[in-house]
Amino acid sequence: MYEHRINMLIVVLIVAMCIGGCVGCGGGGDAEAAGGGGGAAGLPRVEVRIVNSDEQVFVVEAEVASTYEQRELGLMHRASLGEYEGMLFVFDGEAYRSFWMKNTLIELDMIFADADKAIVDIRRKAQPGDETPYTSGAPAKYVLEVNGGFCEARNIHPGDRLEFDGY
Repeated sequence: MYEHRINMLIVVLIVAMCIGGCVGCGGGGDAEAAGGGGGAAGLPRVEVRIVNSDEQVFVVEAEVASTYEQRELGLMHRASLGEYEGMLFVFDGEAYRSFWMKNTLIELDMIFADADKAIVDIRRKAQPGDETPYTSGAPAKYVLEVNGGFCEARNIHPGDRLEFDGY
């Protein structure tokens, strides 16, 4: 009887370790975030080119969040993001998009773009942990999140455009 309880305890501990190890698997949990920009396991990546009004091109390596679950998790729990890294949120159609910074640890710029990939709005320097929703000023199909201050430093404004393939 005692041996059976020990075996059950071992099974419970193994299951708990497996579950605990997978908590961050879908969205850059603490283990990934501690290592830097990290990235969510299994998310596809796309090269996003941002072209400003001066025709300067800035290339961002973006993880693609295209399902409800991926978009809901977004960049939560990330301790850092590389200078030219981001997350591209892809929606089925254009609509006013609301985002907040719940469980987000880094300051972000949110770039909203329409179905033609024209930038229609930018939320600059959204503050970590702020649960106040920010709603785009125009309908958007895409939202690209990058480090806070990225747009200001590169003269990126509404009317500029995104370029990428596959979505």
